[in-house]
Amino acid sequence: MSQINCNIISDLLELYSDEVVTEDTKALVTEHLRECKECSDKLALIKQNLNIPAEIGTEPIKQIKRRIKKRNILVALVAVIIVVPTALFLVSAWAGRIVAIPFEETHIIGVEQGRDDWDLYVFFADNITEYAVQNRHIDETTMEVYFYFYKTNYERLFSPTNPADTYLTLNAHEDMIPQGGERIRRHTVRVYYSTFDAGGGRRDFSESHLLWEKEAEG
Repeated sequence: MSQINCNIISDLLELYSDEVVTEDTKALVTEHLRECKECSDKLALIKQNLNIPAEIGTEPIKQIKRRIKKRNILVALVAVIIVVPTALFLVSAWAGRIVAIPFEETHIIGVEQGRDDWDLYVFFADNITEYAVQNRHIDETTMEVYFYFYKTNYERLFSPTNPADTYLTLNAHEDMIPQGGERIRRHTVRVYYSTFDAGGGRRDFSESHLLWEKEAEG
């Protein structure tokens, strides 16, 4: 065969090896290879480079994929073990935390004086059952009373508002500590709603709203 035929055949060998040539081309190359050792050697070399055993070529990749899959499963399990209990703990802590009700959410209707001049009734429309009172004495003639409502975060979200009016009683005009067997009654009394942090132990009354102020008669 001529050199030019070998050059042409050489260009076709890879396509011939992959069996992507037409039947006529395949027959032509096959006939040439019977007579040309040089082209036959080239074809053998091409096949040697292309024919990598499957078990050698794919098994390492399969092993890598299995390792990656196992690692991903392990990471997911660790995340579930750590994240879920942590999330539940944080949600539980938040839900059970006691917070003071902001003044605009108290539904306080007003304050009235009771039969005794130191009994005051604070009327409001809600289902709040928890409240706290703090007394602050200014001097011998003046008393300030601070109170606040509080709920847990869970109660604030899920306990419905009760439209019925209710009230709480505050002691005023009198000192809570008996002196000489008698209570000291203050001349001037002020009642505040305070919104300091009920759960944080603060007692600075930094946000207070004056609800009632009166001077005792006589």
